[in-house]
Amino acid sequence: MNRLIAFKKYILWVIPILFAFSFTGMILCLLYSRRHWNAMQFETFYAHWDFFIAYLLESIGLALFFIVFLISTKKCCHILRKAISIFSFFILCAGSLAVIMTIITNCIGLNRVIQDYKLDCQLESDNQELFQEAIDALIPQCHITTNFEDPNPFIQKAARNGYSKAQNAMGCFYHRRATIALSNAEYKADGSSHHNLIQQSETDFDHAIYWFLKAAQNRHGVSQTNLGRIFMGNLASNRCPDIDIAKQWLLKAVQNGDNDAYYYLGVIYSKENLRDAYVYWSKGTEYGDERCARELEKPEFAMGIPADSLIVITTSTDTIP
Repeated sequence: MNRLIAFKKYILWVIPILFAFSFTGMILCLLYSRRHWNAMQFETFYAHWDFFIAYLLESIGLALFFIVFLISTKKCCHILRKAISIFSFFILCAGSLAVIMTIITNCIGLNRVIQDYKLDCQLESDNQELFQEAIDALIPQCHITTNFEDPNPFIQKAARNGYSKAQNAMGCFYHRRATIALSNAEYKADGSSHHNLIQQSETDFDHAIYWFLKAAQNRHGVSQTNLGRIFMGNLASNRCPDIDIAKQWLLKAVQNGDNDAYYYLGVIYSKENLRDAYVYWSKGTEYGDERCARELEKPEFAMGIPADSLIVITTSTDTIP
């Protein structure tokens, strides 16, 4: 017990400092959790209510048990006082560790928020370079968190300003929403709901193709591949397949650096001439496309470049990855 009392002067310094940290963190969380810098755009976890509650409990615990520790160590002859003093000491140690861990975790979150806050400022910037850089960071986030009710306003703004990546993202958004509506229509028995969902899917497919076309005209390779997939019947749409148009867009996609187009060109040409399919799949394999490599592992290609012949390769209609 005497050793515990000897540490008292250190505890008198350390605990108030940690209490100040926890109390300050609680106030900051309370203030900044209401600002919502970019809560609609980015997933951040700093200055939210979970940290506010952690700091609040730590502040109360440190203050309470610090007072109990000071009172119980004044006269240590009584066994109960000793027990209370030792108990409060261990609680203070645990509370101090909790405060330190919370501060470290919050600092990691703060670094994320600083980065996101910069991006949030860029989204409001008139500098097109900075704005487009923020859009590039925002697109993957929206791909994960979107509820498919409305497109993201910043991505929509960038798309309307002619930014091809944003235009492709808008096409992907409407295409996914169209396929969801089309899928839901299959489970609606009554006529009005079924009809409304079909109408929504038709409208969204039109919007998707519009944005893919805008991006494709800006020489965006991924959008050109998406259009090729739509017209070859590989992606769900309200357009009739047209292999000639599909070839044109896929060839343009290859010219603009989208290596995925090699696989789909191989699929198209495999139904016309196996030698041409071999050429495109070989090129795709050179760029590391696993699908092309798997196609070349089929028995038809065991002896190398095959003679002119026809094989049937089945492809599933799926949504944009």
